[in-house]
This record gives sequence, structure tokens and C-alpha cells, in this order.
Amino acid sequence: SADVERLRITSTGATFAGLVTAVGVSSIVASATSGYFATGTAIPANQILHVRDDVGQIATNSAGGIKISSSPGNDVFLLKRNDGGTSYFALQNSSGTEFITTNMASGDTTFAGVAYFTAQGAAGYGSINLENDDPFIRLHDNGSGSTADKKKWDIRAIGATGYESFDIRTVNDANTVFNTKLSIAHSGAATFAGNVTVSGGDITLVGTGRIQG
Repeated sequence: SADVERLRITSTGATFAGLVTAVGVSSIVASATSGYFATGTAIPANQILHVRDDVGQIATNSAGGIKISSSPGNDVFLLKRNDGGTSYFALQNSSGTEFITTNMASGDTTFAGVAYFTAQGAAGYGSINLENDDPFIRLHDNGSGSTADKKKWDIRAIGATGYESFDIRTVNDANTVFNTKLSIAHSGAATFAGNVTVSGGDITLVGTGRIQG
């Protein structure tokens, strides 16, 4: 039979015609460059393992990645994939189920399963921290039986001068109408947008407190 080229080595690298099996892959750089790279720092090419799918075209959905396997159980696939011109980092199992998806342009990340945070908070931070100019958590009931314009709620912290409060508000489906249902000012004063019903308990007024109509 005709000879088949299996390996080609050039001055810039090596090309294998088939699968490559290695017991450990190591990239060692004899320099003062650290193995840690801060945000925005270029990573030297000789300090990464580069896996590439050269099919990459905007109209072609393609993927390149690394498979991590053991027996028994599902294998793990770390992927960089293109979908309609958008690049994603993804974590999949051997059944093709994607558990983590990150849009590499925006950083938006979707988790397909339940997330547990087991670290204990401290004085300077919590177990979960939302830190930005308008931090809030959105609860969205997207089930088929949910009512239009009544399925989104926000839990929001406001620190703007003169408006310092903790709010719970509703949002319509188009995300254009916001109605605050409960607002607790930093002073402790609470404002309810509707009736307050006390069932099986008491309302106690302390000191000079009063109920006004």
C-alpha cells in the first residue's frame, strides 16, 4: 500500500495525522513570566495548549475542545464553539447536555443545574455578592401556566443619595413597567403599595407610635 504521512515537523510546530495520546501534557517556560495572568494580559502562546477547529466560519457552527474522561460515568467536554457567529465557552457531558454556557463577547453565563455556594460569608463579603451600580435579583416564572405581565419580580438594593432603600418590585413581560410593592428605607421605615394583612398575630405600637388614616 502507498505510504501515508503520519507526522510532519516544521520549524514552527508538529502536525499529527491522527489522535495523539499523552500521559500528561506540560508546557514549561524558562523565564520570569508567571503562570498567572491578570485580566487584559496577553498569554504567551507557549504557555497554553491550543485546540482549534479550522472550519470556523460565521455561517458554520463548529467547535473545538478538550475531552476529559474516566471510567465509569459521563465524560467531560470543555468547548469553545461557534453558533451563528457568536462564540461560547461550554461545559458538556458525553450525552451532549450543556451545563455551563458563557457568551465570550458579553460574559453572560447560563447554568443548566442547581448552584450551591458553600463558602461562609464574613464582615467584608457574603456567600453570594452582587456588586454594581444597580444590583438586583430577578425572579421569573416562565412556566406555561404563568400569567402575562405578572410573572417577574425584582429584589433590589438602592444606594443612590436620597433614595437609599431595599425594594421589591414587579416587572411586566416587556421589561418596561416597574412597580415597587415594598420599599424599606435605610432608616427602617417601610412603605407598602397595597393592603397589609396580619393573620394570627398582633400589631404592637411602641412609644409614641400610631396608626394614621
